[in-house]
Amino acid sequence: MSSQRPTVTDTHARTHSHTASDSAEKPAPIVVLGATGKTGRRVVEALARKGVPTRAVARSTTPLRFAWNERATWSPVLTGAAAVYLVEPDEEQVPLAEFVAQAVEHGVRRLVLLSARSRDAVNLAMKEPAESAVRASGTAWTILRPAWFNQNFTDLPLFAVPLEHSGELRLPTGEGREPFIDIRDIADVAAEALTTDGHAGRTYELTGPDDLTFGEALAQYARAVGRDLRYVPVSEAEYAADYTAAGAPTEEVELVNSLFRVIREGGGAGVTDHVREVLGRGPRPFAAWLETPPES
Repeated sequence: MSSQRPTVTDTHARTHSHTASDSAEKPAPIVVLGATGKTGRRVVEALARKGVPTRAVARSTTPLRFAWNERATWSPVLTGAAAVYLVEPDEEQVPLAEFVAQAVEHGVRRLVLLSARSRDAVNLAMKEPAESAVRASGTAWTILRPAWFNQNFTDLPLFAVPLEHSGELRLPTGEGREPFIDIRDIADVAAEALTTDGHAGRTYELTGPDDLTFGEALAQYARAVGRDLRYVPVSEAEYAADYTAAGAPTEEVELVNSLFRVIREGGGAGVTDHVREVLGRGPRPFAAWLETPPES
């Protein structure tokens, strides 16, 4: 993974010459929460390409930082902001609805929430409170439900660690298919929803252009990086034993097995045209991601 120095606050495109407009009021920035994370840092990059002022914050950013369980960090981040890219909090005791209400009080006009595309009842129940809070906000909202990321093969320890150590990816996904999506496409869609009209009240299911089995995706990845990597289908019981032995708590093992079960039973398959609808172009195919450095 590439790293990002956690020193980003407000950024904006600058011209090479000073004009009278320099003294004009600056446009309100867009807040990107989780700005050093997998999607957040790419949303920051997408907004920068559009020349949009951005307030990129996370736990480690300076001088402004943001932490869900430190409410004192909320108001400074929201003051003067036009829109917010939201990644739901990990801390269950912090209701996202409270943050959303504070954002609206501060005059935030747009909210874009990263959720997940899943047919799994357990995962849907986990995502519903955040989605409901955004829908009830009274401001323009957009919800993004992406498929599994292409970059999971390098960024997600669930995949990356066993591939690095043993060269094997043992999963209970069988021949189930998933329309993996490039995180950069998610970021581009988020940037559009944060800055342009026509996306209020929309829930976008974001997928790549092809349904692939995990075996097919891993085979493409292995060829691209020149390594002997193998997909090994296993049962849920075998996977639970592997994951438990790796130190995962029981509730996490059960959740992950539930997600994989949906894929194995065909619930993950099915591409959408929402990326093209928003961006005017199709999503990057899996192989296109592999033509660039894996951390890109």
